[in-house]
Amino acid sequence: STLGYNTADGGFNLTGFVRQIDDYIEKTVQLEQGRYVQRPANQSRAHTRGLELSARYALRQEGGHSWLLNGQLTTIRAEIDRPGGTRLASDVAPYSASLGLSYQYQPKRLSLSVNAGYTPAYTRPLDDQPYLRHVNARPSLDASLTQRFNAGWALTLSGRNLLAPDRQVWLEDRSTGLLVQSQRSDSVANWLLTVEKRF
Repeated sequence: STLGYNTADGGFNLTGFVRQIDDYIEKTVQLEQGRYVQRPANQSRAHTRGLELSARYALRQEGGHSWLLNGQLTTIRAEIDRPGGTRLASDVAPYSASLGLSYQYQPKRLSLSVNAGYTPAYTRPLDDQPYLRHVNARPSLDASLTQRFNAGWALTLSGRNLLAPDRQVWLEDRSTGLLVQSQRSDSVANWLLTVEKRF
């Protein structure tokens, strides 16, 4: 369900959600032939619930210039139902946040948007195994620049995952606190040039 309040200068939407999942797939780690292997496993039933708050505010609209500030905060709690109780899913962050700024200059049909996001570091138990799964914090930055032309043509340059750190995941033995396994996924910036024609 969503509660919203919107005006010409801005507004907000607050959404609450609950979802039941019959077959939740989670990545687990198993020791096979002397090395740790990560595989997907069906964890049966799970349920998620959370809140999402999104807001926007028009900073300035004058002389063809318009500035819009927008933000979003999403909290989520994902729990897996087990015979002995419930536990938190190991691959779901407790929240994510983003803040964006958009600019338009109407006489030149030029628009620019910059969006910064953040996912915090978190720790979760891994399946029914004696490990704790740690994930590092991950900020991100996306940007796009669009120029529109006559006859429905437009040119857009967009960049994603800019200045983002590598994603790091490591396992720790619950009883001893010793490092069991670590994994690093390179963060690669993506640039995309798009030519658009509207008919």
